[in-house]
Amino acid sequence: ETIKECAPDNYDYNEGAKNILNQLFLWVSGNDILATNPFTRSSQIGSPQKGFYIAGATGVGKTTLMKLFIKAVDRLNVKEETVTGYSARLAPRFISAKSLSRDFIKRGYEALNINAYSILLDDVGSEQLDCIHMGNHVNVVDEIVNNIYERNYGYLFITSNYPLGSAEFAERYGDRLQSRIVELCNYIELKGHDYRIGK
Repeated sequence: ETIKECAPDNYDYNEGAKNILNQLFLWVSGNDILATNPFTRSSQIGSPQKGFYIAGATGVGKTTLMKLFIKAVDRLNVKEETVTGYSARLAPRFISAKSLSRDFIKRGYEALNINAYSILLDDVGSEQLDCIHMGNHVNVVDEIVNNIYERNYGYLFITSNYPLGSAEFAERYGDRLQSRIVELCNYIELKGHDYRIGK
C-alpha cells in the first residue's frame, strides 16, 4: 500500500520494476535477497551489508524506481541503529551524479562533503569525468565511492546505464573503482523499453 501511495499516477509496474522493488524491501526488512553476479551474470544471494547498483538502458525507469523507494522508506520511517548508538535514516539521500560534477566545479570539495548515512548516486556515467576547481582535478564518483568505502558505515546506491562488470564501465572508471563498488553494492539489472519514446 505504501508503494502505491508514493508512486506517480502513471507509474508502470512492469515485472522488472516489481522484482527490484521486492528485492529492495526484502533488504529493508532484513530478509535474503536475490542479486546478480556482475561478471558472470548468474543469480546469487545478495548481502544485507551492501547497498544496490541498478543498471539498465536509457529510459527504463531506474531513477523513478529509486525515488519511489526513497519516498516509501521515508514514509515508513525506517531507521538503523549505528555503531555509535544513534538511529540513522535508512532511506538514501538522492544525488544526481551530473549535478554533483557541476557543483564541484563551482564550489570545490565543499560539494563533496555530504552528511548522509546512505547515498544514492543517480545516473552515474552522465557526469563530467574530469572536474576541475582551482586547479584540482577530481572524478566525483570516485570521491563519493571511496569516502563511503573508507568510512565503513552506511550504504551506497547507484543507478547507471553502464552495466557493472562491463568493459565500458572499466574503461570509464577503472578496475579499482569497479572493485570497490562490487564490495559496496548488490548488482541488479532493470530490463525494459525506453518510456520516454513510448512503447
